[in-house]
Amino acid sequence: MFKIHRLYTEYVICDILSSIYYQKDDTRMYNVIICDHHLVTSIQIERMIRAAFPNQFDIFTTDNPRLLVNSRLVKMSELDILIIDTEIGNYSGISIAESIRRSNPSTQIIFESIHHEYAQDIFRVSPVYFINKPVDQEVLITAVSISLDHLKSADFDYILLNRNGRIYQFYVRDILYIESSKRKVIVHSSSLVLDFYYRLDEVEALLPVSFLRCHQSYLVNMSCIRFFVQNRLLLKTGEYIPVSQSRQSRVRKQIEEYSQSK
Repeated sequence: MFKIHRLYTEYVICDILSSIYYQKDDTRMYNVIICDHHLVTSIQIERMIRAAFPNQFDIFTTDNPRLLVNSRLVKMSELDILIIDTEIGNYSGISIAESIRRSNPSTQIIFESIHHEYAQDIFRVSPVYFINKPVDQEVLITAVSISLDHLKSADFDYILLNRNGRIYQFYVRDILYIESSKRKVIVHSSSLVLDFYYRLDEVEALLPVSFLRCHQSYLVNMSCIRFFVQNRLLLKTGEYIPVSQSRQSRVRKQIEEYSQSK
């Protein structure tokens, strides 16, 4: 079973600070899954990464492709780096990576294999690197370094919200949706649900264009949308979010444009 790193952090800040922040995150832990036919190989790769990049990754190892595909990291689009063998028993690592890529477009994929002939087949997945086995530590560090650079240059910003004198941090990518109720907004993230005394317009102004205003009372992270069904959005969590009739055409267009940009 995979341990899930809690990406929500509470900060108690005593200095006088403004009530909302939008900052670049340089400190978060990155999620890595290593999937190899031989679990001992996965563990060896994990040790090499931990030695070269201390305190930068939460690493999970498995030799079971089903556990990988059904892991919460994959289902919630929280997988940062996937290191996978091109062959895992009767499973194709390339096909598995291709499937994961559809729901996790920002995941950095690194293949490792003893079969050099697979190198030409991996490019349909847009991987970061292909490593020949046995895995050389220097080559592995290069591949992980490139992946890390890609991740750090991507949009992993966070917002900080003030609640009764305490500052709460939410990674933008972890926010599923935000709803307004009377004088409050309720933030639904992958790790918790919490309300704050803000207007929805105030929070919307802080978020990137990947957040969709589908209703007067709802903001939705488009990376969390599975389907647009009639007048509702179905999220990856199984929740439905209403879409107001006046916004349906614009919502459909924004979702299409967002999908094409991925």
